[in-house]
Amino acid sequence: SKSRGHLKTGGAVMEVRTKKLLASVGFGVWFFLIGTDYAVILPTAWLYVKSLGGNELFYSLVFSSFSAATLFSGIFWGFLMDRLQKIKLITVCAALCAITGGVLYTVGTTKYFLLGGRVFGGIGNGVVSVMFAHVSRTTAIQDRTRIFSLFASATTSGFLIGPGFNFVLRMCNFYIGPVKIDAYSSPG
Repeated sequence: SKSRGHLKTGGAVMEVRTKKLLASVGFGVWFFLIGTDYAVILPTAWLYVKSLGGNELFYSLVFSSFSAATLFSGIFWGFLMDRLQKIKLITVCAALCAITGGVLYTVGTTKYFLLGGRVFGGIGNGVVSVMFAHVSRTTAIQDRTRIFSLFASATTSGFLIGPGFNFVLRMCNFYIGPVKIDAYSSPG
């Protein structure tokens, strides 16, 4: 129940402004990770697909599947948000899809795992449309441009910093159980 700028959640009282700030920070981290995802996977994806017997066409499918899944899942996540109005639940479900995608990509026992990993990653990434809608719905008009600019800056920062992660990831060469973590699989 709302009362004088406060929102009651789980027995504790948290200011609405604080909740908005935390949501914006969480969304900003998500946008940063989107940028790093592209910057880390792009340099090694072709060699990873090739090492598993894939050709140029399959590489194109793996790489474009992320964007296609993002496009269509954005509609799905938006539909769920309109029906449920539960941003936390939807964001957590999307994060689980993205994590599943990363695990599939890392395991990569066949080229189809890479494809599945990128599809699941794209499904998780589709929640961005819900994030934009949530910010639009919960902020004052004069604040939106600044917040959306910060999100764009977070993504661009990910593009900028992501290649530095490859410097470290290229040195990976170990096993987690039966799964080999190397320069190709570690970006997942």
